[in-house]
Amino acid sequence: MINDSKQSAFDAVHDLVLRVNEFIREEQDLLDGELSRMSRLVQEAVASLHKSFNAMSDKIVRQSEELQSRAAGDAGTGVGREMKSLLASTHQISSIVVQAVISLQFEDIVQQLILHSRQRITEMQRLMQALQARMDGLPSACAGDGRGLLEVVAACREEIEKTRQALMLSHPAKQESLNKGDVTLF
Repeated sequence: MINDSKQSAFDAVHDLVLRVNEFIREEQDLLDGELSRMSRLVQEAVASLHKSFNAMSDKIVRQSEELQSRAAGDAGTGVGREMKSLLASTHQISSIVVQAVISLQFEDIVQQLILHSRQRITEMQRLMQALQARMDGLPSACAGDGRGLLEVVAACREEIEKTRQALMLSHPAKQESLNKGDVTLF
């Protein structure tokens, strides 16, 4: 049987663990909500940008076709040279639009990072639940000669190591810049 002072100490440690666990869960829930909002905002922004760039690209293609036909009709005149100059500018603008569309690949990278962060949150929540379950059995584990306490501590360490191994298995996108690396998603 555990004496009153030991029981009070165990109760205080147990209460502390409960409070830490609750605090971490609250923070994890807040972080998960923020990641969800970030994901939705990025998706909306990319969809809007993609729509705008597609519209611009369509207009540029039509303008290019019109300029080509006019330049062909006025090939030897000054107007023909102006048309060819406009056509060259149109091709440059088209190239810029294509680069902008390719830059929208950041959305996929951001989504991968968000998913990875959410997986880490889930794994940490699992750890906290496992540790909480171990701590719930602490008073009865400590009733004897102290071996029970060592077993609880060893089990908690195993849970932490299992979580560490699980977290090492997931690999988020390592892209830090859209100017580096080989990203082709379209």
